Amino acid sequence: MAYCSADKVNSCTTVTYVGTACYLKRTFSNIVRPSSGNTATIYVTAPGYPAPVSNGLYRSTGCGTPLNSQINAGGASVQFSGNGSDGYVHTYNIHVPSTYDPSKAAPLILVFHGRGDSGTAVESGTGFSLERINPYGIAVYPTAIKDSTGQPTWQGDPSWVGNTTINDLNFVSTLVANISSQFCIDTSRVFAAGFSNGGGLTNVLACDPTMSTVFNAFAPHSGAYYTQTNDSSSVCLPNAILTNDLIHSVCSPARRAPMIEFHGDGDGTIPYFGGGRRGYCLPAIPHWTQDWATRNNLTTDNVTTITNGGNVTKAEFGSTSGLLGLVTQFRLANWPHQY
Repeated sequence: MAYCSADKVNSCTTVTYVGTACYLKRTFSNIVRPSSGNTATIYVTAPGYPAPVSNGLYRSTGCGTPLNSQINAGGASVQFSGNGSDGYVHTYNIHVPSTYDPSKAAPLILVFHGRGDSGTAVESGTGFSLERINPYGIAVYPTAIKDSTGQPTWQGDPSWVGNTTINDLNFVSTLVANISSQFCIDTSRVFAAGFSNGGGLTNVLACDPTMSTVFNAFAPHSGAYYTQTNDSSSVCLPNAILTNDLIHSVCSPARRAPMIEFHGDGDGTIPYFGGGRRGYCLPAIPHWTQDWATRNNLTTDNVTTITNGGNVTKAEFGSTSGLLGLVTQFRLANWPHQY
C-alpha cells in the first residue's frame, strides 16, 4: 500500500493484489499532525442511529419552525453570538445536516473544545459535522470565554476558581433551550461531548442536578477531571480521592447518567493514572469510571474487551443490572493527549 502523506489525503486509495484477490484501500477521512508523526483516520458511521421521525414523543417546541435563512442544511457551519446573563458575549457554531426536516425531531450534540482552543477547531477534530458518521444530528460547537491568560477556557478548570461572574452551566442551559425553540430537536437525544477541558465540562454537566437532566448521555475524551483535592502528595491519592469537580463539592446527578469515556494511557497532559496538576488532584481514570458506575447504581464489576491487537481496552459496566455499557471506558494504549 502506498504511503499516504498529509498533503495527499484525497489520493490515498490504492489497490493491492494478493493471489487472486483484489483489495481496495480506502481513502483516509482525515490526517492530523500531532507533535510527533501523523495520525490517519477513517470515519465509520455509527450503527443503530435511528433517523428522525415526525410523530415522535420527544419533540421540542421548535418543530415546525422554518430553518434560519442564514443556515444552509448540509453546508458549512454558521457562527452565532449573543449576550449571556453573565455579561459575556458567547459564540457558537451550528452545523445542520442535509437530512434536516423542520417537522422531524433531530438529535442535538454539543461539543466542547479544550483549553486554549475554539469551537471551530474542535469541529474539524471530531468529525461530528461529517454526515457519513453523523447523518442526522445537529452539531453545536460553542467557544469558551477567555480566562485571565487569554485562553478560551470552560468552568471546571483551575483558572476559573474563585471567579463569581462566569457561569458556563447557565450558558449551556440557555443555549440548549434556545436551539430547542428554533430547531426541531429530539429531546430524548441531546448529547454532550468534549475534549480535555471540554471533557471536564462534560463531566461537570453530568454531575449537576439540573444539567444531568438536560442531556441524555455524556461522552468526554481525555477529560480534565480536576477535583477539589489539592495536589499535595499526602492527599492527592488518584485511586482513592473523592471524584467531585471544581464547581460541585459532591457529584450529584439527578438520574442515571450514561457515560462513555475515551483516554490514552500515554497522555502526558491529563495522565490516565491521575496525579497533581496546576494545584489540584486528577483522579486515575479507572477510579473515576468506577465512581460513575457507583453513582449510576451499578456494581464496579465490568466486562472487559481487548481489541485492535491489544491497543484498545473497553470496560463496560452494568451487566449485573441488565444495563451493560451504561458506563463505558475506552483505554487507548500509548495514545497521547489528542483525538
